Amino acid sequence: YGWRTLTRTPALFAAGVFALGLGIGGPTIMYGVLASMLGPLPVERPGDVVDVNLVDQAEGNRQPITRDVFHDWQAARSTIETLGVYAADEVSVDGAGASPARYQAAYVSEGIFQILGARTIAGRGFSAEDFRDGAPATAIIREDVWEERFQRSPGALGAELRIDGVMHAIIGVCPSDFGFPRTHRLWMAMPSTGSFVSFARVLGRLKQGASPEAAAAELRSTLADNRGGLIVAVREYVSAMNGDEPRRLARYLYLLVTFLVFVAALNVAGLLLARGSARSADVALRLAIGGSRLRVMRHVLIEALLLAAGGTIVGLLIAGVALDWMAATLEARGSMAYWGHLGVDLSLAAFATALMVVATLVAGLVPALRTSGVNLSQAIKPGALAGGEGGIGRTLPVVVGVEVALSCTLLLMSALIVKGAMARTAATDPFPQRDVLTARLVLERYDYPDQPSRARFRNALRQRLSSDAETRDFTFTTTLPGDGAPAVAFRAPGEPGENIQNERTAPRVQYRRVLPSFFGMFAMRAVDGRLLTDADAEEGRPVLVVNEAFARRFFPDEAAVGKRLLFGAANAPTALEVVGVVSDPGVTVDDDGRVPGVFMPMDESTPEGFLVAMRAQAGPGGALPILARDVAAVDPALPLGRVSTLAAVIRREHDGERVFGSLFAAVGAASLILAVVGLHGLVAFTVSRRQRDIGIMRALGARSGGLLRATLARSLRPVAIGLVAGVVTALVAAPLIGEGLFGTSPRDPVVFLLVPLGLIAAAAVAALGPARRAVRLDPMRALRAE
Repeated sequence: YGWRTLTRTPALFAAGVFALGLGIGGPTIMYGVLASMLGPLPVERPGDVVDVNLVDQAEGNRQPITRDVFHDWQAARSTIETLGVYAADEVSVDGAGASPARYQAAYVSEGIFQILGARTIAGRGFSAEDFRDGAPATAIIREDVWEERFQRSPGALGAELRIDGVMHAIIGVCPSDFGFPRTHRLWMAMPSTGSFVSFARVLGRLKQGASPEAAAAELRSTLADNRGGLIVAVREYVSAMNGDEPRRLARYLYLLVTFLVFVAALNVAGLLLARGSARSADVALRLAIGGSRLRVMRHVLIEALLLAAGGTIVGLLIAGVALDWMAATLEARGSMAYWGHLGVDLSLAAFATALMVVATLVAGLVPALRTSGVNLSQAIKPGALAGGEGGIGRTLPVVVGVEVALSCTLLLMSALIVKGAMARTAATDPFPQRDVLTARLVLERYDYPDQPSRARFRNALRQRLSSDAETRDFTFTTTLPGDGAPAVAFRAPGEPGENIQNERTAPRVQYRRVLPSFFGMFAMRAVDGRLLTDADAEEGRPVLVVNEAFARRFFPDEAAVGKRLLFGAANAPTALEVVGVVSDPGVTVDDDGRVPGVFMPMDESTPEGFLVAMRAQAGPGGALPILARDVAAVDPALPLGRVSTLAAVIRREHDGERVFGSLFAAVGAASLILAVVGLHGLVAFTVSRRQRDIGIMRALGARSGGLLRATLARSLRPVAIGLVAGVVTALVAAPLIGEGLFGTSPRDPVVFLLVPLGLIAAAAVAALGPARRAVRLDPMRALRAE
């Protein structure tokens, strides 16, 4: 009966399903994104897989774990089933008849694959024999590497690949849905002797029922007395990899998207209230002949449930399309951890179903109570407003006012988040991104054992690119513009604290080593002094160039050119002279805008890894073959890594802001649409119930302009009250979001001015149509109903 009743009013049915589809779809998308980030590892008892770290209690920094400490932990553990160590890195791979390439890979000890329950689809996993001293070097590849380098040939098993200069025998193939630690594609057996690299990490599996706190206390007890400043941190693996920010952000996101569910549900509640008013005589008749109020309430709740069920289906369809698009985008950029899954699954459907129940109660409870509580003597009178002054006619404006308040709060906080995300991404606009190809070259020590050999390669490649007629321009740098650069502490000679006893309190700046062509390629001009020259590197001059942000922050009232700055270790600092100040583009941006940056000549002290940025006469599509050819002419075995365009690099740097900014922009738009639809429904309902009053006023000579203003004022009164409540709520709630605002002030005056004005304008537009129809009523037609 409820279904037949709804289908007799298709406009109401479609509006209700649409509203709840938006209200349920938005939170479901948010849940899907966060569940992907925070989802468990695809292993048995995923919460027991933990990351184990040594942390300096005073500094808060992670400390290297030595093999001796690891052995002590292995011997003393009683709360941990298995411990293993791994070191994730990017490696150079050559062999199997394919071009040299760079892959994300990890060296793993015995126990790692056991902890993860890793399986192979061809060959075998690691065995104890692979880790003994003197054993042949072995490796396991992922399915996509098997396809790329061996075309899935069974002959890959037993074949050899040169990985970081060492020949490794391929013993197995893992499926493509495995990528420990995050998105890695190769795994090599770690020798059982020798020192761990500084970035090695420990992975463990707790015994069933053991807590991370108990394991941390047990491992801490094995540390020597001279390591008293260290603590052991044991955390669930996924939490340790993602950090605390996603969980903090999740709390704020769930708070905000809950608002959207309530806005949508209140929108439907308004529709059902208006419909209940129109059916008041029918309800009164049913009650008069013996029907119970409980049955009337149940009927209204069933209608709300049917609308919520339709909205859930629409919301899941919206979420499916959005999550599939995000998955394709993030997977193509290598931004998704292997345990993440973006798409509609049972957990997502269960979440949407829970929202459906909430929406049903919010949308149906008040209309059910009001509809079943009609005044029988009043309801049967033609033209009377059901329920009198305390009935549905007074409840609907209250519902709309609450809806507007929630919409205003949600819009304000969404606008703050979107503004912050847009500010971060827009700050990279000055970079000439479109036609720049970038690639990373790593001169590994096994082929380039010292600084002179690396300098010879760079000079040879530079000469080759310079003489290539197809190359338009190029440069070398240790970090690309718009990408995060390492920071270094510095001080001026003679300043207090010159020895930097606590380096954490010293000022820090981003630094890059660059060729002189870097500045011209990225449109950076000298605003004071000069740029770097080739002679600076050739003669080893102790010079550097700073950007305007650096000069403004550290030398606001004097010239930066000519200043001497000390960099490096406190006991052996290097003094460098500032010879120029350049315009700001070319550095990373943070929450406060341009960050201070310095540029040093690329000389023999440049690290093993550096980046090539180039433009070709044929455009970015034709640049890759040219660069690959010129690199191969200097070193045929050297692979190109991280091949991309500068635009893609900058997009990856701001993926988080872009994704969440887009989501909240969509949530804000949905909230605005729902508020406008709800207001339109209120005005249309008010006009339909006041036709008799308007007809009498028109018959008595009321002017159209006065009637229009009176109708609009009556309709917009709950909007004004709701806006005030929404602004106050947002002023209190926005500061709680913190980092989620991406640096925007939680009380940004522009946002708090424009959003309410925009809502008022939208409300006026929504109300104008029904109000104009009201003042055009024929008085005789309006009064004929009597």
